[in-house]
Amino acid sequence: MRRRPVLLTTAALAALAAVLGLRVGQGELTETDVIEAAAVRYVAETGGAAADCAAVPGEGAIWLVVTCAGTDRRHVYRFDHAGRPLGPPAEA
Repeated sequence: MRRRPVLLTTAALAALAAVLGLRVGQGELTETDVIEAAAVRYVAETGGAAADCAAVPGEGAIWLVVTCAGTDRRHVYRFDHAGRPLGPPAEA
């Protein structure tokens, strides 16, 4: 079993939880906070660059849709109004 992907994913999720936990404790969560957290997760999962990520407003229960496009595929992260990820990232 390959340990590196498991460790990178665990580290990314821990970083995301830390960032979001600190932001929730400090006050209102901003779009920038969520985009940065998604970029950290993307970099940890794929080795891509944080600059590969951009966001657009979502609809309904989806607050933001963050798309990170690398050279081989796109990762799409959806977040609710509390900044929580809605499911795993979709690959396109």
